[in-house]
Amino acid sequence: MKKSALIAFLAIVAVPLIALAAPQDTLRKAIVHIATMQDENGAWSRLKNEFPSEAEPTSWAVKVLAMNGMAPEKVDRGVAFLLKTRDRTEAGATTPQPRPSQSWCLNRLTKTTKL
Repeated sequence: MKKSALIAFLAIVAVPLIALAAPQDTLRKAIVHIATMQDENGAWSRLKNEFPSEAEPTSWAVKVLAMNGMAPEKVDRGVAFLLKTRDRTEAGATTPQPRPSQSWCLNRLTKTTKL
């Protein structure tokens, strides 16, 4: 009887709790990893120390951090990089036009519509 009660407890209570906790832990670890990959200039690159800082990976990193309420100082530094990138683009530099991810970050986080 005790063995079947233990199996029932594990099946009904313990296993679902473990299954629900695992994705949250994985998400938290991923967000921490993203936050630690920020470059000195406030941006992110496609692969740290292998590619230069770019607007697109920075926008995605900022979006993930902002939507999860994590590392506001890193979000601010990323937005500052995106604003600099946008300003260079508008000044006629060879930087490509802002991508949708960059536009989302700037519009949402700086409350601007200029893009």
